[in-house]
Amino acid sequence: VREVKMPCVILGTAGQRGLQGKRGRAAILNALKMGYRGIDTSEMNRNLFDVGWACKASTLERRELFLTMKIPPWSHGYEATKSSFARQLQQLQSDYVDLLLVQWPHVWRQEQKEWGPMQWRRVNQWQAGQLQGTWAAMEEICKSGKAKAIGVSNYTIQHMEALLKYCTVRPAVLQGESHPHWPNRSLRDWCRKHDIAFQGYAPFGGQETPENSGHRPVDDAFLKKVAECNGLSNFQVCMQWNQSRNSSTVVQSQDKKHLRENLTACNVNLCSATDFKGIDENAKEHSQYGPCYWGHNDKDNLNIWKDEEKLLEAVLPEPRGHHWSPKAKTPEEMRKEGWEPLVPPEALPPAKREGNR
Repeated sequence: VREVKMPCVILGTAGQRGLQGKRGRAAILNALKMGYRGIDTSEMNRNLFDVGWACKASTLERRELFLTMKIPPWSHGYEATKSSFARQLQQLQSDYVDLLLVQWPHVWRQEQKEWGPMQWRRVNQWQAGQLQGTWAAMEEICKSGKAKAIGVSNYTIQHMEALLKYCTVRPAVLQGESHPHWPNRSLRDWCRKHDIAFQGYAPFGGQETPENSGHRPVDDAFLKKVAECNGLSNFQVCMQWNQSRNSSTVVQSQDKKHLRENLTACNVNLCSATDFKGIDENAKEHSQYGPCYWGHNDKDNLNIWKDEEKLLEAVLPEPRGHHWSPKAKTPEEMRKEGWEPLVPPEALPPAKREGNR
């Protein structure tokens, strides 16, 4: 990351079985003792105190660690971002972070519960204004030295191109899902072209659940064949593939054996370039399904219209017999549908607030 040295393997702490509480603290401390130096955390993970405790208990000096922290979707906007950062830094018990990321390019706010279809159609400008406020606050944090570098997570190329139009401090890192079923090649290539480090997460295709058990990339038949030919485990092949494609990889586990295996995957027999090319080709048949995580988070979680049937009922005319006819609306309903969501003044950078009133 520019002048900041980022570890190749970073311990992730999120997910359905995130590293929190007594077991989480033990896992983080074990990881630090066996050689991990990077830790990825966020207010959304609910484990900042646990990460801070493990770092102190490890007796490692702060300069030996690489801590990544994120601004969650409910803290977008200039003032909210600054408050979120200060709150998280205090819980982490650190004076600074090495990397500060925007966790998601979506804005989650309570007032969205009051929105109707018309407001959701006009969400782009409302959201863009708050994202600009978030980035302006992060630039100030970076310039103050409390964040050594700043970047984003889960952004698409479209999000990145919009960001580059208004930022004064360019993002150093883009963190995105990356595994043998979702190589994310177009986004990685875009990052390489623009001198932005691409950091992959979910290297095995997400945490195992009853629904995806046996169907994750790490369970793939082709990948198993590559592993057998090289005397490796499926997990080691996934990690090697990620390390060969990305600047850094975020991986999570509570198990000591898996923690060590993930960290040392590139210190054993290495797969060949031909093996990796075969894995890339095999990914094409899975690309139609998209990423594991993005697809479940591509709408604001407060959006009451994420139920497609309810959305259609509200937007389309109701059926009467065999014909469709417009649903009558009261003047009050029509006035309510016409208003446009405005960006709260405190969400904008100070220089832009006057023009928004």
